[in-house]
Amino acid sequence: MRGFTLVEVLVAVSLFSVISLALYNTYFLSERAINGMDDYMWRLQESREFLETMRKEVESSFYATNKDMGRFKIIDRDFGARQTSGIYMTTFAGSGSGYKKVTYYVEERNKKLSLYKSVQPAGANVTPVKVEVVDNIRDFTVDVFDDGSANKTALRTWDTALNARMPTRIRATLTICPRDTPLTLSETFYPKITGRF
Repeated sequence: MRGFTLVEVLVAVSLFSVISLALYNTYFLSERAINGMDDYMWRLQESREFLETMRKEVESSFYATNKDMGRFKIIDRDFGARQTSGIYMTTFAGSGSGYKKVTYYVEERNKKLSLYKSVQPAGANVTPVKVEVVDNIRDFTVDVFDDGSANKTALRTWDTALNARMPTRIRATLTICPRDTPLTLSETFYPKITGRF
């Protein structure tokens, strides 16, 4: 009876080790790519949902002569070299009945910007509910347009208490940084309630 020689066994073990190492590396590279894509797709979906929610809120927003009842206001802010905006509105959109005061604003924590939303039922003496909407953003800007004026350029500030009317359209731009590569999403909204209460 003849068996395997020591050299044949060593060659077989070496080949098996090389093939196993290649398969092991391929598996973990694939796993890392899938996890990276999941994070990318999650952040993209989160940003699209935010823009869709904001569209509904802007379309249902209004202002009133009593500024405590209804107001639409855009402010321009900067964090270092990064531009951000804040938007304050009274809207009928969202869960529950009646109108709500909704605010979108940016805060910096640990040198990273995050977009937050605050919701408070209007007319109620209730503490606003604050939630983080999108984290690790590069910038969030809101431009308003007033097609009824002679100035057709985008404005970075608006206040119905001063302008006495709603803007014609609002463009929100959000830049997120999945995988450290900036991705900019932008959408234009049209308020449907143009009169005042």
